[in-house]
Amino acid sequence: MLLVCSPLTFLISAITTIGTISIWRYVSLGSIVGGLTSMVCGIVFYILGVTHPGFFAAVSLPQLLYMLIGPALVIIFHRDNIGRLLSGSERKLGQKVPEAEANPTA
Repeated sequence: MLLVCSPLTFLISAITTIGTISIWRYVSLGSIVGGLTSMVCGIVFYILGVTHPGFFAAVSLPQLLYMLIGPALVIIFHRDNIGRLLSGSERKLGQKVPEAEANPTA
C-alpha cells in the first residue's frame, strides 16, 4: 500500500530496511527502521506538499495518517523483538536456533 500512497517513500523505506538488514542482520530492526523512515518521510512530504503545492512527492492528509498509523502498528507489534534487541538476545538473519530453544522438551 505504501508503494501506491507514496512511491518515493516506499523506495526510501525499502533502501533503509534492506540496508539495515544487510548491515546488522536483524530483520526486526530492519522492519522498525523502515517503519520509522516511512513515518518521517510522510511527515516531511506532507509539510512540503502544504508549503510547496507543486512538490512532486506530496502526500495528502489521509495518506499521511496511513503512513503514521500503519508503521506505528508494525513497531508496536515488534515490542517483543525490541526487548530482545535491547537485551542482546535477538537472533540474526541466518543464525541457527540454539539447541535449548529448538527442542524445549529436552
